[in-house]
Amino acid sequence: MTRWEGAPPYVLRHLLAHGADAGRLSDLVADVDLVAAYDPGNVKTAIRWARLDGPAAAVGAAYRSLRAIPEDARARGQVIAANLARLGHAVPTTTPWRALWGSGGGLSERAVDTLTGHTNLVSAVAWTRIGDHPVAVTGSWDRTVRVWDLSTGEHPSTLTGHTNLVTAVSCTRIGDHPVAVTGSEDRTVRVWDLSTGEHLSTFTGHTDTVSAVSCTRIGNRPVAVTGSEDHTARVWDLRTGEYLSTLTGHTDTVSAVSCTRIGNRLVAVTGSEDDTVRVWDLRTGEHLGTLTGHTDTVTAVSCARMGNRLVAVTGSEDRTARVWDLATGEHLSTLTGHKGTVTAVSCTRIGNRQVAVTGSGDHTARVWDLRTGEHLVTLTGHTNLVSAVACTRIGNRPVAVTGSWDQTARVWDLSTGEHLSTRTAHEGTVEAVACTRIDTRPVAVTGSEDDTVRVWDLRTGEHLGTLTGHTNLVSAVACTRIGNRLVAVTGSWDHTARVWDLRTGEHLSTLTAHEGTVEAVACTRIGDRPVAVTGSGDDTVRVWDLRTGEHLGTLTGHTNLVSAVSCTRIGNRLVAVTGSWDHTARVWDLRTGEHLSTLSDHTNLVSAVSCTRIGNRPVAVTGSEDHTARVWDLRTGEHLSTLTGHTDTVTAVACTRIGNRPVAVTGSEDHTARVWDLITGAEDDESPLTMPDPVRALAAYDGLLIVGTGVDIIAYAWTGP
Repeated sequence: MTRWEGAPPYVLRHLLAHGADAGRLSDLVADVDLVAAYDPGNVKTAIRWARLDGPAAAVGAAYRSLRAIPEDARARGQVIAANLARLGHAVPTTTPWRALWGSGGGLSERAVDTLTGHTNLVSAVAWTRIGDHPVAVTGSWDRTVRVWDLSTGEHPSTLTGHTNLVTAVSCTRIGDHPVAVTGSEDRTVRVWDLSTGEHLSTFTGHTDTVSAVSCTRIGNRPVAVTGSEDHTARVWDLRTGEYLSTLTGHTDTVSAVSCTRIGNRLVAVTGSEDDTVRVWDLRTGEHLGTLTGHTDTVTAVSCARMGNRLVAVTGSEDRTARVWDLATGEHLSTLTGHKGTVTAVSCTRIGNRQVAVTGSGDHTARVWDLRTGEHLVTLTGHTNLVSAVACTRIGNRPVAVTGSWDQTARVWDLSTGEHLSTRTAHEGTVEAVACTRIDTRPVAVTGSEDDTVRVWDLRTGEHLGTLTGHTNLVSAVACTRIGNRLVAVTGSWDHTARVWDLRTGEHLSTLTAHEGTVEAVACTRIGDRPVAVTGSGDDTVRVWDLRTGEHLGTLTGHTNLVSAVSCTRIGNRLVAVTGSWDHTARVWDLRTGEHLSTLSDHTNLVSAVSCTRIGNRPVAVTGSEDHTARVWDLRTGEHLSTLTGHTDTVTAVACTRIGNRPVAVTGSEDHTARVWDLITGAEDDESPLTMPDPVRALAAYDGLLIVGTGVDIIAYAWTGP
């Protein structure tokens, strides 16, 4: 317990407000233990839009980046500390597990708030005002529309009525009433009074999913322009519900719509799966022109002024955004940098600079200077595709709201300078971690869903290099030596294992024979021969000579995917222990290929294996989707103990020592790492260690614990007691 956890309830509800009144808010927020113990709702209220200085700015960013706020104060402190490490800041906490550093792909210091509540992906975002309150309106595949107060983060209402997923949202006013117009896969357009939550009207006519909505005015008439998978856009009078016209010409889904004026002419700009952008006169329905250049589906359109020039910014599945002069049709520039589909675009101003904010399938949003095409900053924090972007202003601050397939919307302050920190990280979930030493430098080697392998300095967190060549998710990593050469062996869903020289980054060889994904790798020596042992989705275990790449043998017996491998010795016998989706672990003699025993008490798939010794006894620790880890005597096959406490799949196991105690560390989809005394089977007093995201990988090396959580890795040191 920290000194703040026992503080009077009044203090933990109101101290930050009093500190703000006294001009001392930054002094208080700099205390991580106070922020962790403080009432969570009141923390967000106090720091959401506060200008924090010094260490408090980092603590505020770490807190604002929380997608889910743990109920337990200690867990909150641990996640804040993890986020500080990921942002590259010192971690002034009193917890025995101290976060030393982290990669920073999952965070941005521009994050103001995370809006959680949808139970499926967020597909659309728009903004408006209800009275003096700036609000975001989000649509989701959970079939609901939610309204959020951006000043407070509160969620005042949910709009229900669509009978299928909500795909599009736009906001406008009908008289004095702020309204939202939503499109759905149920083929309807609905209009909602945002002040009351009342459903005002439903428009029918589209013959397929309504995929896009934009609102404008024709004279005094408020209208909506809707795009559909029926290849048309339709124009509707929002007061009367009257269908005004159909814009036909696209030869595939109309996936994006934006409205603007070219001189005195009111126009709609539509993007389509036919790879084109079309411009339409909304009064007459006349097709004014077609903008061609994208090489794949046009997914997003936003219009803005750049000096005297009216431009459209379009996003595409070709991974680019393009800027067009709407008066002439001229292609002005291409914005390149996203590594996935550009799914969303919104334009705003930061000072005198006209910018576009783009969302992408690469899980990020990017901010671009439209005059120069310069990439200004990347907004990281979403853990899935960014599907929607809306820009607004709160006071004098330009703000972006992004929606994502991770079921959240995030609020970003665009006015906080240029890059606040430059942190390298994987662009997909970290699936595997192994550690070794390059000369005197301890390093971690990580494999990821982004198809790459990265090398990190364990002392500093410096990113040393990226190994590319796999063409699918990298699911396993192990390190060993081939003569004087230090190598990593990586397994991938591309059905191969690859061998890499860690000093030079050179790709040495590819091990091919598996007929399924390579899910697990371990390295050992058979006599003087360095070997790799791989487990696969083809239900087999294979042994490879790393000098020659020769396939030495196949171990068969598992009846489902082999998900984990660890090697050890039982007396003079070199063995591999393999875990499988068939709910068992098996022990194999690596010299003879003989199956020695089956460990079969788990009630669900075995997802992780690590071997160690308790005294003179060789043991295996296995993790499972049954939420437990189990400890086994490898000589006898006896089940020694069951480690219970996780509330989701145990995805990773690492064995190490704390002092003289042999311990196992288990990681889980429940966002925790737990530490267990292997002699007693008891959980450590300082366990669990709560993480920002599910734990997918663990390694223990050189006194450090390396945790793969989300797209990042975090290095921890045990500091006591």
